[in-house]
Amino acid sequence: MADLPYIIIGGGGHTRVLLGVLRLMGEEVQGILTQDDSIVGNSIMDAIVLGIDGKYTVEKDQYELINGVGNSASRKGSGLEIRAAATARYEALGFECANVIAPNANIMPEVKLAAGVHVMAGATLQPLVKVGKGSIINTNASIDHDVIIGEHTHIAPGAVLCGNVQVGDLTHIGAGAIIIQGIKVGHKCVIGAGVVVNKDVADGTVVTL
Repeated sequence: MADLPYIIIGGGGHTRVLLGVLRLMGEEVQGILTQDDSIVGNSIMDAIVLGIDGKYTVEKDQYELINGVGNSASRKGSGLEIRAAATARYEALGFECANVIAPNANIMPEVKLAAGVHVMAGATLQPLVKVGKGSIINTNASIDHDVIIGEHTHIAPGAVLCGNVQVGDLTHIGAGAIIIQGIKVGHKCVIGAGVVVNKDVADGTVVTL
């Protein structure tokens, strides 16, 4: 990965998963920036919480940034706007968030990953998959051939996207959900855990069991 140490933006559950992957790979983590002032100065898995995201000065030539902001999807929406805003904030300062790929992820030839994509343990991406900027392919998710995933979208643990599926920006595909081949899921959607989607989903739609 990078020659420079990493700073992770976040402080929640996704940050802890990223720390685990980076430690497994022997990567150096300088610390964490957060929006939660109650944890500044504490450690998360031995990584110090350095300060408040947006107030702590990060020098571009000294660190690589990882967007460790996760999301909490609900009937009100995906919650991914906060993650997208964190990326945009640091892009304005000249940063490009780093990719994090777990060593036991299965990424086939001709997969295209944009900047800031995370592929977690056991995830499989088949040929000709395209994943947009800042998206998360979480633990044991299965992404079949020719799938296109938008920006800042979260494919949760164990979700299955069959071939030729398209998923828009800022969409949350819940744990264990199945998207049948050829389906299109729009922007800012929430597909609940365990849902089977067999017809197209319009922008902004919440689908639950």
